[in-house]
Amino acid sequence: FSDSAGSQIVVTGGAQGGNAGSVEIAAPNILSLNSIATGGSQAGWSGGQFLLGAANLAVGASGNAAAWDSSSTTLTLNETMAFNNNNASSIIRNFSGITLEAVAGNLSLNGSTTWNLSSSLGGTPSGQLTLEAGGNITLAKGFKIRDPNNWSLTLDAGYDFANNSIQPGVGSITLNGGSTSTSPSNPI
Repeated sequence: FSDSAGSQIVVTGGAQGGNAGSVEIAAPNILSLNSIATGGSQAGWSGGQFLLGAANLAVGASGNAAAWDSSSTTLTLNETMAFNNNNASSIIRNFSGITLEAVAGNLSLNGSTTWNLSSSLGGTPSGQLTLEAGGNITLAKGFKIRDPNNWSLTLDAGYDFANNSIQPGVGSITLNGGSTSTSPSNPI
């Protein structure tokens, strides 16, 4: 997959209402990801769904919005640049459902990053973040996923994408360092 800067994918609901649509970008090699995808809706209507699938995925706090590393077949997303609606260069905007898939391997959440779902996804007060990997999911020390509202998080390691199921004995979820809390005011 490759695209050009300035391209747009818009699946928003209508000005008078209506649910937003879905966007799926999935390829073993995502050489560039420059398109701005927008999936918001009016109050009372469902926001859009965004799915991004690559061989391996990493989310962190440095670099461009999206960068491809051919040696490791990993697409790296800069959380602040890729998802932050307050940033003019954000490429993923106003969706109420985000699914990130590492189809062939691993998904890692790296660096000292706090991903606040409601604020970074356009003030969307509720939604679903799903992280799936055919192999492992690793949350590095210092990486936090936070939400003061009604977002949910699903982590599926060892996921069999062909059969939409978890494979017993395959993949692991690793939370590195520090304490873990599931209360609404604390990070996961």
